[in-house]
Amino acid sequence: MSQRNVEVAVRVGLSSGQEDVIHVIPERGIVTLPDTNVEFDFAISQDQDQELVYNITTANLIENLFQGFNTTVTAYGPTNTGKTFTIFGYSLGNDRGWSHTGLVAFSLRDIYDRFEKLLPKRNISLCVSYYEINNDEIHDLLTPDPSCNAFLDTDETGSVIVSGLTEIDCISMDQVLCCLDRGLKLRSQFQSMTSFGSNLTKHSHMVLTIVVKQRWIEGDAYIESTSRMSFVDLAGSERFGSNVDGGYNSGLLALNNVITALGDPRRKAHHVPYWDSRLTSVLKVLLSIILHRLTFY
Repeated sequence: MSQRNVEVAVRVGLSSGQEDVIHVIPERGIVTLPDTNVEFDFAISQDQDQELVYNITTANLIENLFQGFNTTVTAYGPTNTGKTFTIFGYSLGNDRGWSHTGLVAFSLRDIYDRFEKLLPKRNISLCVSYYEINNDEIHDLLTPDPSCNAFLDTDETGSVIVSGLTEIDCISMDQVLCCLDRGLKLRSQFQSMTSFGSNLTKHSHMVLTIVVKQRWIEGDAYIESTSRMSFVDLAGSERFGSNVDGGYNSGLLALNNVITALGDPRRKAHHVPYWDSRLTSVLKVLLSIILHRLTFY
């Protein structure tokens, strides 16, 4: 289990002419610019393929999930810089081909492999939820009924939760991929699309969560565990310069402030500004209960 609960990866794609002034040193996690060097937990060059990106950044999180810890992988950056390609790819893996798939499919492959290995010793169930935050509303992407929008609520402990979401039990990776296809067809920005492609939305934030529930006996102890792995594909960050289309820039700015506070022990002890936007209010359930978060820029 990693001792750090926040890690940051940068994936660098260079335009023609930039190769002479910007350099990526993956083994050191450094991006060199003309006047400075910037250090990350992971620096990924444009010639590193999707599976290598997964192995470097995300593969180690699967064991944490089955140990009962929550984890979140977030993709952040301007539109058309590869956020959705990194998370979802252009295909969903399995019999659809692995060469252009993303972190979700690779994670599902390893989650279900681990599920099969643990199943003789543990009672395990897996389910998924899938929703978008668009125009300051939460839309459930696993139900065709537009009136079934989810909403913010609190549980018996006073913690913020997203209520009204459809959770579908999935005993195989193929069933999860079918849920993703269904959600894609329901997205408000993609009603005419039938598969992952290049027309990626820059208006809405997308959240996919895989929930793992386990029960087993260890010695004289009966153990129950519920853990979540979430993938968050954020809207384009270039919207910081505009106040149109529902104030998406304020949500992303608030999310920046939350992540900064969570990563700073001095601030975390005092105040984390979750309530500065609807986006961060919704993501509080992911950001405040995790063991490990990986953010792509």
